[in-house]
Amino acid sequence: MILSLKSKNPTIRSLATPAIACIAMLTYIVGSSVAHAELIAGVDFESGVGGFSIAPDDLNALDLVTVSTGWTGSNPTNDGNANNAGAYEGIFPARLQGTDAFWSITIPSGVIVDLDQIFFAVRGATGGSGAPTTRTVQFRTSLDGPDEWLFENATLPGRNNDNTDNPSEWIQANLALTDTKYQGLTDTTIDFIFNTPTGGIDLDGITVSGTIVRPIILLDFGNEGGNSNGTAEGWVGINNLVQDEAQDVGGGVTLTALDDGFNPNNTAAPGTAATFDGIEVPAEVRDDYLFKINDTAGTEARIRIDGLPAGVYSVTLFEGRTTDANQVAKLWVGEEPAAENTGSFANGSVTLEVTVVDGEPLWYKHLEDNSGGISGMIIRGLGDTAPPTFTTYTYDFSESDGGFTVTNEAHDNPWVYNAGPGTWSTD
Repeated sequence: MILSLKSKNPTIRSLATPAIACIAMLTYIVGSSVAHAELIAGVDFESGVGGFSIAPDDLNALDLVTVSTGWTGSNPTNDGNANNAGAYEGIFPARLQGTDAFWSITIPSGVIVDLDQIFFAVRGATGGSGAPTTRTVQFRTSLDGPDEWLFENATLPGRNNDNTDNPSEWIQANLALTDTKYQGLTDTTIDFIFNTPTGGIDLDGITVSGTIVRPIILLDFGNEGGNSNGTAEGWVGINNLVQDEAQDVGGGVTLTALDDGFNPNNTAAPGTAATFDGIEVPAEVRDDYLFKINDTAGTEARIRIDGLPAGVYSVTLFEGRTTDANQVAKLWVGEEPAAENTGSFANGSVTLEVTVVDGEPLWYKHLEDNSGGISGMIIRGLGDTAPPTFTTYTYDFSESDGGFTVTNEAHDNPWVYNAGPGTWSTD
């Protein structure tokens, strides 16, 4: 038997500024990211091992989309006859009978979803041969009109009562959502509505998928007030960062200054706009900056950025001040780099690519040189999580004197488990 164990390491690399057209200034910009349809939520009527539940399941906890805790209207039930006829998948189907029974997802402000597909399996909750019945199912979403059914079947097959799971004995509704009304959804709740006008139905395997548009977060360090030059439309203006206090920037993302706070200044403002990472940065955004309050050269302070969905991001740091000769920092996910890894962004910008893994924070460390600061950040989602870098260790398990030997190809000495007393030893 061969067993391979793998460990993964998040990556970070510097990017050249891409030559792409400027795009409209929105805190979250539709169509700016590479993305694909992924599962968002569903209902499989199971809970734990062998348990029945009507609670919807959040199939992507990192997309910030939430699901309802249950159903509204008629609740699906655990029905013995349905169980005897077999599930579409898993252990339990559910019996549903009623008018406008629904469950929901809620998309928060700052997250944009293009719904792509809805799937469910259905049959009539009657009969014993799988023959067509007069049972009817109707389905729509709250984005559709009251009688605008996305799916309707008035001759559902009945239960076969053979106590076997056979997906072919169910009607499989696979609904593509191509209309524009299902696109660009944000700050809204969508209901998934079932209607059973002629009697009960059996339901199983509900899933909803869609494209989660990765955000562009535009942060302007320096907002309204003293030593600040205002904030442009579409930018999140931050006038100061108080040490150890989280600053909400929308979409579930927060910034927290650690080790020191940051205050605004507008010395040597350039007075001009610029384009960084394909984004036009207005003059009022470049004309001020945040500096570390204790600005003694050689001191440091971190900013922790929490709440970014897992994925690959292009992160741009920029400073407008024209008289600052040098400004460097550290930017990372996971293990902090030993030295600065940005290069200077004084009177300009730098853009790096980072991979946020499993909800980990993104870190920025300001390296103080007693001059200038940072005018802002552009955090631009690039889409899916990049393939991790793997280190592979191969172990060979083989019999040896009634026990077995485990050999790691990276080491010369095997580990031997001796039968009998049950002790490990190494040659």
